[in-house]
Amino acid sequence: ALAVLTLATPAAGLAALALLTPVALVIAGTLHLEGYRMAEMFVMTFLAAWLLRAGSDRPGPRLPAVMTAAGWLLALAAMTSAGVLAWRMREFPADLADTVARLWGAYFLFSDALGVGDVARLVEGLGLVAATVWIFRRQPSLAVSLPVALCAGGALAGAMSVLIFEGIGPTNVLAAYRKLGRPAHIFDVNAAGSYFAMLLCLALAATARARRMARAAWIPIVVMNGIGLWLADSRSARAALVI
Repeated sequence: ALAVLTLATPAAGLAALALLTPVALVIAGTLHLEGYRMAEMFVMTFLAAWLLRAGSDRPGPRLPAVMTAAGWLLALAAMTSAGVLAWRMREFPADLADTVARLWGAYFLFSDALGVGDVARLVEGLGLVAATVWIFRRQPSLAVSLPVALCAGGALAGAMSVLIFEGIGPTNVLAAYRKLGRPAHIFDVNAAGSYFAMLLCLALAATARARRMARAAWIPIVVMNGIGLWLADSRSARAALVI
């Protein structure tokens, strides 16, 4: 469905990605796909469909040359790092073979000693930047719709956190909550806290900028992102928000 939406309207696909990804783990739990990286599946689906759709470019907003160079340098450094690790691991052929086998058969279940998964996620992030700039050139109204989708996704995740906290949700997700002691779709508290803190700032700015009727709709979004930040229980994210 995400692929079809992206092929039809890349801007709508990007907005759907921003909305769905924060609760991807809960979606996977509902479908009994434990251990499956649903969020990455969404990202890869969007990028693949966008690449199929992307054709000739249009004039419009561009990344500054320094940022473009930094992006290429980051990608090159990440891939070089994985290559160097693989070269060093040649001294341990059994470990290298086991790592390659895990990457080939179940990359979404294990972290690999070569850092290939980390490199892939960095490159995915750069790909999302490129896709966003490409879509902005064709649909400048994305400057309004994308922040709404981002903050709504955060609010959805915050609401899901409350439900899980109250014992409402898929059985396996609730079991993970009881084991972790925090909402089951928040595994990395600092990453989740940073996410909610950034969205809370964005939502507050949008609320201040909005007109009276729209402001009333933004207030609950601000509140739910704030609750998500509180439930993530990341002191560093709270400090960053204050700063």
